[in-house]
Amino acid sequence: MAAIIGKRETTTPTQVGGGAIPHTTKARPSFFFMVSPRGWEYVEGEGCWLPVLKRHAVEPGVNGIQQDRNPAQAYTEREMAGFTVIRPEDARLGEYRHYVQRLPYQGAGRYCLSIFETAEIMPGGRVFVERDEAKYNAFRRFLLTAGIVPPLDPRWKREILGEHKQTLRRKRGRAAQAMPGAPAHDDLSAYAKWLDAATAADVPVDKPKRRGRKAGPLTATPEVTS
Repeated sequence: MAAIIGKRETTTPTQVGGGAIPHTTKARPSFFFMVSPRGWEYVEGEGCWLPVLKRHAVEPGVNGIQQDRNPAQAYTEREMAGFTVIRPEDARLGEYRHYVQRLPYQGAGRYCLSIFETAEIMPGGRVFVERDEAKYNAFRRFLLTAGIVPPLDPRWKREILGEHKQTLRRKRGRAAQAMPGAPAHDDLSAYAKWLDAATAADVPVDKPKRRGRKAGPLTATPEVTS
């Protein structure tokens, strides 16, 4: 079946040729992304460290969100707690500005995804949400090269790698007790290779490339939460 078409949230979405998310599916509130100082991961396919984007729900009266959905207080509280807040309305985001899309929804509340996600209704009414990892990683890389998210602090990198090294030691212990050719040996080899690459890698430092506005599966007009 076709993907459900949404709009970036500045207006109430209209149904555009893709149907609507059924009321039997749990609502998904609007949100904004944020990054904690130690919220980083090595992405093997990208060959670099990228920030882990956490979602802060925009629900009236919850966690600093005003009744009119104004997130200003939540922005301030999260920043005071050490997070880097990626404000959807930030003009520096360029084509990524207003990265939240609101889909037509038959239930109460809202059903929101990022612009990197698509929703598809399957026979029987179940909704599958999938994320375009290439586009999502390009966005995360852009946040770094555009200076919106500060680089990974080397001290946090050492701490994160230290946790992975402990995991590697546990895997070595399991492999030592396993029979030759057992999956534990392949798992150990793959993890050790990944850890070597993560240790050597850094964050992107190249300038963001100008990106064309190709039509994707999600059509949009931006969402603002205020």
